[in-house]
Amino acid sequence: MKNCVITLFGLAAVFCGCGSSEDEVKETVVHQEEQQEVTPSGETVVDTRGLELTETQLAAVARNNDFAFNFVRGVSSADDIKGKSFVVSPLSLTYVLSMVNAGASGQTGEELTTVLGFNGETCESVNELCCQLIKGAPVVDSMVRLRLADMVAVREGLQLRDDYSSAIAENYQASTASLPFGKLEAVDYVNAWCSRQTEGVIPRIVDEFSSQTVLALLNAVYFKAPWSGRFDVSATRPETFTREDGSTVELPMMHRMDGAYYSSGKDFSTLGLPYGDGRHWRMYVLLPNEDKTVADVLSQLTQSQWSSVKASLGSDALMVDVRLPRFSAENELELNGVLMGMGLQSMFKANHEFDIFVNADVDPFVSLVKQRAAIEVSEEGTEAAAVTIAEMDSASSPDGGSSAHVPQFHATRPFVYIIQEETSGAIFFIGTYRG
Repeated sequence: MKNCVITLFGLAAVFCGCGSSEDEVKETVVHQEEQQEVTPSGETVVDTRGLELTETQLAAVARNNDFAFNFVRGVSSADDIKGKSFVVSPLSLTYVLSMVNAGASGQTGEELTTVLGFNGETCESVNELCCQLIKGAPVVDSMVRLRLADMVAVREGLQLRDDYSSAIAENYQASTASLPFGKLEAVDYVNAWCSRQTEGVIPRIVDEFSSQTVLALLNAVYFKAPWSGRFDVSATRPETFTREDGSTVELPMMHRMDGAYYSSGKDFSTLGLPYGDGRHWRMYVLLPNEDKTVADVLSQLTQSQWSSVKASLGSDALMVDVRLPRFSAENELELNGVLMGMGLQSMFKANHEFDIFVNADVDPFVSLVKQRAAIEVSEEGTEAAAVTIAEMDSASSPDGGSSAHVPQFHATRPFVYIIQEETSGAIFFIGTYRG
């Protein structure tokens, strides 16, 4: 019996580009909505606003952060990544699994909502939250350009259920395309779309589609942000970085003496480096104390603990002597085992709990979830991208404040980093750097 495959893609990109829309497919792009006025001095003032989420939605985002921390712990303990630098995008994975959830029912749907931290929420409320992030995130910072685009590609001759198609279009603002999966034309079309959305950072995400592929969902997040206080390139110098095994390596260490958010704890110190206007986007660097490790930091990260850490940073930036390596990381990870370990079991089974197509004889199940991610941190800002792919087979064949002294935060040993949007609390990227 032949298998059919559904491929779902989620993309997230930081400090990268985006191209023009398709002629055949209307790509929805949310632009920064600004109201401008000119002051007496002639300066232009841009009026922006924070994300307008309800208390219930903010609580759901907070619970989803526990999913993010559980996810990064699972990845860090995987045999093929243990002890290495890596970066992942919990948000990209959340969007892909939420789109899977929009077509799931029964035990599969219950597991997805619980593991994602959306327990107690209906599928409709999860979709609405995703919609609010798509609409609201681009307008929180006039110095940050954020663009989102979604596309649903369906195998020629197949038809989505009307309610599923409507949910994806209304909440994920997804356009649709009919593609001849199994032919090079479909591969080229999807890769070209993704390359444009990431300005070539991810030029290809698929080498081939099986002739049995029936669906591809793509979500692209474009985010471009400079540091609020940039690092002077001329201040970057080679310095010794000590790995956890005691070995050393010379790395280009960026340096700045500027405002940042800082706190020191019993296990690690935390640095908050703002992007853009300094209010909404930050990279947090969690530097273990000299007697602690990256694993020690990751082991205690929960939303509750993270809230306490952020509270300790206070609301006022301090003058901090910062040394941070200019670094990059790239990885591709198969996530089936990680997700199963987190409690997602049913979606990997053919149990008639994915009712996505009009065709009644199609019984899809998830066969593979994989994410490819990359990040580059430089004096100017941050560039990162992530692609999440979930493939689904079918069991049946279809028809067709100031301090007294200046704190030092010298990241000359392995650390954890988090990129987060402040008004929603949504975590876009988490990674470790080990030299």
